[in-house]
Amino acid sequence: MGYASRPTVKAPRPQKIKPVVSEGMMRLAEAGALTINELRRQQGLPPVSGGDKLAKCKY
Repeated sequence: MGYASRPTVKAPRPQKIKPVVSEGMMRLAEAGALTINELRRQQGLPPVSGGDKLAKCKY
């Protein structure tokens, strides 16, 4: 007595989730309170060169 073969079903790949930066975080970055790398670290992204410098205030 043999087993009936089953069709192979591939599981769907999970979608990549894009990091989301809140409006408040963007305001802090634009005001120069956070560096680019601080924002990237919170999103789980690797640092970029020169991303630890604070931007000068435009006001």
